[in-house]
Amino acid sequence: MKLSRFKHTIRPGERVLYESLTQGGLRNAFRTFLRWHWRQGRLGSQVWREHTYIISRSGHPTFRLLRLAMVLFVCFAFLLSIMSLYVLFSLQARPVTRQLWDFTIAENYVFDDERVIVASGRALTRPIIHTDDGAEDFDRGSHTGTDYKGAEGVLTLTTDGMLAGEGTFVSRLMDASAAGARWESLGLKLNRPVGIRLPAEQGSDAGFDEGAVSMKYNTTLLYFDEPENDGTDQYFADSSGTGNTAKGVGVVAKPGGVVGNRAEFDGNNDYLKIFPYKNLALDRFTIAFWVKTSSSSQTIMSYASESDTSDIVLYDASDLMLIISGKKLRTGVAFNDGQWHHLAVSWDSHTGKIEVYRDGFPAYSGFLQQGVILGQNGSLVLGERQQELGGWFDPVQTFKGDLDEFTVFNDVLQLIEVNDIFRRGAHDVFVQVRTCDDTLCSDRAFRGPAGPDTWYRPRHVESGRYSLPQLDLSGRYFQYRLKFVTRDAGLSASVSEVIISPDHFAADRPVVTTRFGVPFEKLDSFSAKGQMTLQLSSDGSIWYYVKDGQWQPALNDRNVSTPDEVAGSISTLSSDGGTLYVRAFIEGSLNAQAGIDEIEVRFDRNKAETLIPGYPDADTDARVYTTGYTVRLVYAFLLGISLSALIWFALWRYHFTAVIPPFVIHDHAVQPDHQHPLVGRPQHRSYLVASLLREDTFMILTAVLIGLILAGTGEMLLQLII
Repeated sequence: MKLSRFKHTIRPGERVLYESLTQGGLRNAFRTFLRWHWRQGRLGSQVWREHTYIISRSGHPTFRLLRLAMVLFVCFAFLLSIMSLYVLFSLQARPVTRQLWDFTIAENYVFDDERVIVASGRALTRPIIHTDDGAEDFDRGSHTGTDYKGAEGVLTLTTDGMLAGEGTFVSRLMDASAAGARWESLGLKLNRPVGIRLPAEQGSDAGFDEGAVSMKYNTTLLYFDEPENDGTDQYFADSSGTGNTAKGVGVVAKPGGVVGNRAEFDGNNDYLKIFPYKNLALDRFTIAFWVKTSSSSQTIMSYASESDTSDIVLYDASDLMLIISGKKLRTGVAFNDGQWHHLAVSWDSHTGKIEVYRDGFPAYSGFLQQGVILGQNGSLVLGERQQELGGWFDPVQTFKGDLDEFTVFNDVLQLIEVNDIFRRGAHDVFVQVRTCDDTLCSDRAFRGPAGPDTWYRPRHVESGRYSLPQLDLSGRYFQYRLKFVTRDAGLSASVSEVIISPDHFAADRPVVTTRFGVPFEKLDSFSAKGQMTLQLSSDGSIWYYVKDGQWQPALNDRNVSTPDEVAGSISTLSSDGGTLYVRAFIEGSLNAQAGIDEIEVRFDRNKAETLIPGYPDADTDARVYTTGYTVRLVYAFLLGISLSALIWFALWRYHFTAVIPPFVIHDHAVQPDHQHPLVGRPQHRSYLVASLLREDTFMILTAVLIGLILAGTGEMLLQLII
């Protein structure tokens, strides 16, 4: 296609206009455009006789589709802008017709936060956790010889309580919120092992803050927990894991030991024997046990071997005598007052040093038989002195008294280790409980497992936690009493936490009230999900409930309606309109959590809302369920107006200013400069397209950018309005 078909002439009188159009500023170009476009006829309607040519793109068929697309876009943008503006203002005045209370914002409701939780889209009865674990809890109880030490976080005996040997603590009343509550268990958290056996199988304590004992080098551990017998021969198990089981002759296992049962020696030729005794260290040992006796000049323990029948002998509770390989040593340590005492004796052959501990503290230190090695595979006997290996006992030296927790270690224990072993048996905590249905508990006495005169002894479970046997008690209120007992005037057990289970839930119908009212002209429908009964108000002061299909003033919190009753009569609550408030009573049980999921009301409201539909009303927790396209229409309106205006200007520039001039402008006429390089060349279309993109792309991109900026500005303005 030749360019000569699209050559047009320009009149001399238009030279000034064209010069202003191509070389002037934006304002001058726009004014010139108006003058040219509206006052002049069709371009090229007259032909200048000198046939001076100018090539114009305005009518070139190469750009026909592009011109059509631009015109259609401008028309579409203009129509969309008008429609968006119309819909925006028509929806702006639409009133809110639905109120949903979905319990996501706690501040929008009035409730007792000690009994109700509003979170995660529900209003729930709060669990009543019956736990004492701080000063606020323990200080609400009564103390006799006890006190809560806040710095250490434990309940323990006072100095007077330790001197007296015991003290009690009576807890606050635990309130389940309604009568008939079940109480099943009580647990304690102690900071150190108390009243429990030493770890078996050379194990160690775990889960305690202090006082844990390791039995790593233990070779004998007799609990004496076997069932009580009639005095006939029986075996007492060794729990150390080394297999040193003891055979008893005349020895009886009875309750009343320091921890569990005790071994009772009646002094009538009864004894316990371990033969052969395995795994005894021949150059060092520690022997520790609990003993209760009133006798003296009696043998508590003896170890004999083939090399010496007096390798180890513990003799005379009035003045403890220790014999090592036949050599005697008096220590001056007495424990024959008829009370339980903890005794520990250690010996080290390398130094010959002897240490005797009474009730967890050093009582004697000396030296005996340095460098001596004991005989192996001997016989260990409790309660008799061996005159030969495993027998020939002296009846005069037969022990009379009780033993508990007899242990032998192949190591020399340190003071702190001995003290920890002593303290786990020196202290104890006992419990009594009661339930009642009045705040004074005047009709019930504290009880133990067998009545008011007995006490529960908590059983160790794990990790420092103790528990009572399964309880089967009922009543609204629960109370416990602790008794601390100590055998040492300077030490005491310590309790850091008391947990009573199961947890209960508020069953006295806690109430949740909407904080903000919803104005209405007429109520249409009502629905609610959850366990509740209701009262409604049209002014926030007088509350109503439905009785026999009619709204009646509520005189108390028992005048309530079910959600179905409210739904059936909601339209008759107020004929004159008002402001709707809702009061919901959570109807739950003691043993299960109850709650409210949502409450919804639909209504008519004649006045127009100022809020933009699609956005929630933050003051009333409303969720406005409209079409939700309003904000998008605002975007379309702003973007359409800006793009249509700018692209219209770009089209104008495309048609009347972006020319490819193959000419120069003289004083009186437009003369050809040279033969135009495109004349007769086949690549003229590509050149024209490249020229269009080069000259007009920047203008189009600028139009789009300005449109987006205006749209963002519109969004910011919307946020400020909302």
